[in-house]
Amino acid sequence: MPQFSLVVLESRKEAADTMAIKFEKPQIDYKPGQYMLYELPVQDPEGPTRSFSLASSPTESFLMLTTKLTGSVFKSKLAQMKKGDTINASGPSGRFVLQDSPKHLFIAGGIGITPFRSMIKYAVDTELQEKITLLYSNKVPEEIAFFDELDKWQNQNRFLRVVHTITKPEESEEQWNGRVGRIDAALIKEHLDAETIVYVCGPPGMVDAMVAVLKDIGVPEKRIKAERFEGY
Repeated sequence: MPQFSLVVLESRKEAADTMAIKFEKPQIDYKPGQYMLYELPVQDPEGPTRSFSLASSPTESFLMLTTKLTGSVFKSKLAQMKKGDTINASGPSGRFVLQDSPKHLFIAGGIGITPFRSMIKYAVDTELQEKITLLYSNKVPEEIAFFDELDKWQNQNRFLRVVHTITKPEESEEQWNGRVGRIDAALIKEHLDAETIVYVCGPPGMVDAMVAVLKDIGVPEKRIKAERFEGY
């Protein structure tokens, strides 16, 4: 597996308790949705390495990881990184990538948005004429990552539709006038037909629940692609 020393270009807050780090892009080929393995010199009970999806698209001039800040030793070190710092990385890896289909349904929970950000940006930049619908669930509006970008890209690309839903609007300090509640069978059915490939990404419990719903409503297993993000 190729190894790289990535140089930080920028580190910023992307949403509540969520940070994004951009790196100089080395000579690397990857598919939208793939991930890399990162290593830091830390004494962490879970070890010195973590895998993160590439939130950037292959069409962009940088690499980007985006992650929730959970308070682990690794994440604390990551949060301290600044322009010019380096991190060892290897990859890319992963099979959670765009399939050959005229229609795609993305179901994201929280930080599970990251591989979809890569896929959507790639579709916009390459003018991919395949229908993409994103169902994106967060507890509160403050946790929505890439809100402005997703809104802009939806306006640029007639094949893209973004649907946000908030599960705990009462806990927000912001006014939310959009959809509320969890992603359920009724919402999924609004954007589903026999050609649609469904991709699910987020915390394991959320992904398992969504996969169960998809099977219950008759989506064949071969048309379900799932990626579980462990919280650490």
